[in-house]
Amino acid sequence: MRQRDAHELMRAAWFRRRESFEVDGQERTEMLQQSATELEQAAELSREVPVDFAQALHLLANVCIDLGDRDRAETLWIEAISVLETCEAPLQLAHKVRHLGDFRFDGGQLKEAEKLYETALTLYREHASSESLDFANALRRMALLQEKRGDLERARALWSETRELYAAVGLAQGVEEADVHLAQLAP
Repeated sequence: MRQRDAHELMRAAWFRRRESFEVDGQERTEMLQQSATELEQAAELSREVPVDFAQALHLLANVCIDLGDRDRAETLWIEAISVLETCEAPLQLAHKVRHLGDFRFDGGQLKEAEKLYETALTLYREHASSESLDFANALRRMALLQEKRGDLERARALWSETRELYAAVGLAQGVEEADVHLAQLAP
């Protein structure tokens, strides 16, 4: 019963978060705060199920970013990763590690982001199918990082792999983005 309640709270909170993108100002803030409250409740209900607990923390971290609370978001992602490191959930761990990498990348901490992306990519290469959108997204972020750092050869290789995965999962927008970067990086 507790897990079903937690899952329902997570679903409702995430749906409300998505709806919040359609409104502005105080209304958006209130929707996000309500989502945060529900996700805190979901996390509390999920404490005994590590994968669900980590997912609630991850969703809450995203809402914290939307609310401008980067410090809390970082703390939540670190906690989610710590929880997942204690159980056999490598793909969920890779996903949360990649999101912490995104956080660090967006904050200009490129070395830290690269280490996190390497960890996530290792987990995906060992455990994901060749048609994993999460794996493609991790490759994309590492390609962007390598491009920003000026390692154009590595960026090209990553964009090629990213393109293949986006094509495999049928994400035309991802394929188009990869093609644009590959054209810009052509020797």
